[in-house]
Amino acid sequence: MEISDAIRKRINELKKEKNYKDYDLFKLGGIPTSTISAFLLGKTKTIRIENLVYICEAFNVTLSEFFTSPLFDEVEAKEWKKE
Repeated sequence: MEISDAIRKRINELKKEKNYKDYDLFKLGGIPTSTISAFLLGKTKTIRIENLVYICEAFNVTLSEFFTSPLFDEVEAKEWKKE
């Protein structure tokens, strides 16, 4: 799984767990809903680390807690691989 897919899935897991909508992430984290929606819909492949920190703050989790999910155990870089 690519890192962007894992991050997307993790955000959606936390949204479901907390019963949040994209607008809640805007209200609590200050990230524009258009930015959140574009990433979650796959229109953009990357998310700035600063925005991810704000999202974590909205969920009341640390960045390290965010990445402790098993989703990140099998992450790989598909477009560029070190040989």
